[in-house]
Amino acid sequence: MSITLSGSTYWSRPRLHRVEESGKGTILAWVRFGDNDDTQMFLFSVSNTLTVERDASNKIVVSGRNVTHGAKMLELTSTTSYTESDTWYCIAASWDLAEGEGHLYVNREDDLASSTVTSSFVDLDAPPAVLGAQYDYTLGWVGDIHEFVFWDAKYLDLSDSDEIIKIISSDGLDDYANPGPTSSTPKPVGLGERASMPFNQPATVLFSGAFTGNRGTGGKFTQTGTFDWVDADDDVSTYRQSGASNAVPGQRSFDSERTGWTYARHDTFVERRSGLSDFGKRLGISERAHRSRRERPGHEQNFTRLIRGDEDDTEDRR
Repeated sequence: MSITLSGSTYWSRPRLHRVEESGKGTILAWVRFGDNDDTQMFLFSVSNTLTVERDASNKIVVSGRNVTHGAKMLELTSTTSYTESDTWYCIAASWDLAEGEGHLYVNREDDLASSTVTSSFVDLDAPPAVLGAQYDYTLGWVGDIHEFVFWDAKYLDLSDSDEIIKIISSDGLDDYANPGPTSSTPKPVGLGERASMPFNQPATVLFSGAFTGNRGTGGKFTQTGTFDWVDADDDVSTYRQSGASNAVPGQRSFDSERTGWTYARHDTFVERRSGLSDFGKRLGISERAHRSRRERPGHEQNFTRLIRGDEDDTEDRR
């Protein structure tokens, strides 16, 4: 499912929670443009200190300032002008101002024409925060959004193949095409409703799925206007990738339908239930010897009495 914005529809909140200033940030988004070429429109804005827009020349621009209406400490501008209204585009941007690093990828291709990356920070505490329009609620986005995710204080080196693989499917980097976020073709990952990857940290701003509001840690956004909907398959099974840092080939794993990630079996709650061998053995993993019932002879009786509701189990607790 995707949302359609008309230019006068958007989400906003007075200011983001738990953010102040940061020299690092990462943004991932799936968007489609409406029939409005040569029109400046904003996808995201924190006051005017952090903005994501398609400018009047149809180029993607990510910019940041350390003070409202101050000089730009960050500016990433695409080489390409984007106008195609029936094509989904994935925007991926990440920066580390202290290290002088800034990247802008569109459809997983490096598309950075020019950049300003100054050793400073971007002020994220300036109100308001707006998704779908400029900070003054003008120059609203016209088109579709399938997903928008923003992490503050996190940087991902998109130019490193070992890093960019964290946001694409397990099919790898080859034979890439871009028919849209709902295709089975390898693509930047659809992160789902509770995204934490690729940083193992919840996003600050996260809109996806039913678009009922921000699912990130930055606080509740207020909806303005009536949004239209685009039917789209949100099945994330085509986006699978290992979400476990210690996953190895041949290791038992499971697919999380909630997040769309694949995790190692031993990371689950069930298989950490040591002492109750039935749980581990049901999935083919033996319980740990140092926590087995052989070493805790009273465990089986206590568990049995708990299930039966027996009250007098003092003898078994000795």
